[in-house]
Amino acid sequence: MRQLLEAFADLQQQNRQLEEALAAARRDGADAGAVQRISDLEAEVRQLKKENKTLKEREKLIRNKTERLAVKLGEIDI
Repeated sequence: MRQLLEAFADLQQQNRQLEEALAAARRDGADAGAVQRISDLEAEVRQLKKENKTLKEREKLIRNKTERLAVKLGEIDI
């Protein structure tokens, strides 16, 4: 248990250091290219989510239409 607490405290310290380094990098604007790349990737993710939603909606419509056609074909066979 003590080892877990020590490991947890160590991870918290590392997390604080990483957060401070990230804040400093953002403040200094050291990696403007990386920030732009992240923004581009975030925009791409938003676009892909939008496309995925559209495709899911189309899939649902096609599935519903197929089910209705199957019912109609079943009625014709009788």
